[in-house]
Amino acid sequence: YCLEDNIDILFTADCGITNKKEIEYSINELGLQYIFVFDHHNIQYDKLYEHNNVFYINNKYSDNKDYHVCGAGLVYLVFKKYYNNISNTLYAGIATIGDMVEINYSNINRKLVKDSLYILNNKLEELEKENIKLYEFLSEIIYNFSYKTITEMDYGFSICPAINALSRFHKQDIILEYYNEDNQRKRKQILKQIKENNEHRKEIQMKLVIVRHGDPDYSIDSLTEKGWKEVEYLSERLAKLDVKEFY
Repeated sequence: YCLEDNIDILFTADCGITNKKEIEYSINELGLQYIFVFDHHNIQYDKLYEHNNVFYINNKYSDNKDYHVCGAGLVYLVFKKYYNNISNTLYAGIATIGDMVEINYSNINRKLVKDSLYILNNKLEELEKENIKLYEFLSEIIYNFSYKTITEMDYGFSICPAINALSRFHKQDIILEYYNEDNQRKRKQILKQIKENNEHRKEIQMKLVIVRHGDPDYSIDSLTEKGWKEVEYLSERLAKLDVKEFY
């Protein structure tokens, strides 16, 4: 794409911090003039490609964990001066929950989530006018979208799982197809695919059983009488399960 479309500047989002060979190739072989790497993952200095026209924007340079945001949050904070709309604020908040970064009372992640929730609970009409595709997507994914108070729980248990399910089944291109489609009828068909894919995820969702030892008797490096009874009852239950893997 870079060669075909004569691209001069490359931005990476949520990746690139360890891609020394790829960045070196992009500068020296593809002829890119500038590369901006937006990545929040841990810095490995031996994997950075040092070049005057390669810029690493990474919040891990700071020891202050209040500024350790996700990749989407990092991009949003840098570009909001130029593209400050409610859609981008919403994307940043959803991504913050989806990436499970640390959220506490004082850090910036809390503000990103709070600002995005304010939009969903107070500016739906404005969102619909600004970004009808995002509005339709949320309306389809979140039950009773227009009539309920949206919380971070809707992010974590409705929106993010539906999006992640696409990549889990190698169908992430569907979301790009949706955003590139201007025909509302066709978008509804794509949304139906997204919902069906998410329902399939729910059906085959991995069930994890964590087993610990019964009541121990450390003096004999074994179990107490109660512990052996616990093991007996548990083994009877586990024997009935169709277990695929043991770890």
